Amino acid sequence: CMANIVEFHRQGYMVMFVVIAVVLALSYIMQRQGQFLWALVWITRLVVNLELGVSSVAALLHIGADSLVGPVKLGAVALVMIIVGSNLILVPYTCCKTRDCCPALALAYLLFLCMFPLV
Repeated sequence: CMANIVEFHRQGYMVMFVVIAVVLALSYIMQRQGQFLWALVWITRLVVNLELGVSSVAALLHIGADSLVGPVKLGAVALVMIIVGSNLILVPYTCCKTRDCCPALALAYLLFLCMFPLV
């Protein structure tokens, strides 16, 4: 049984390394494509905000904030959590974009945010 578990983990790591290599190669190839980057930034913002919207409301409901405050205040707190969270998550991309030092890594970061759920 332990041998099967070890084999399962080994195969998972191999798939992870292949996916990382493909994403890095794609980001290197597409790093100067303005239209692709523009669309990817918007898709990434949408995906991150959707994930944060679901997770922030779930976290507030889990701690029982709905019984302490009304629905309007609960929505306002969730909105603030979404805005602050999405800006914090996108800080590495913003730093790479403003410094124009590593466009391939910035693109890879956006691709990873779109492909893998972070919350």
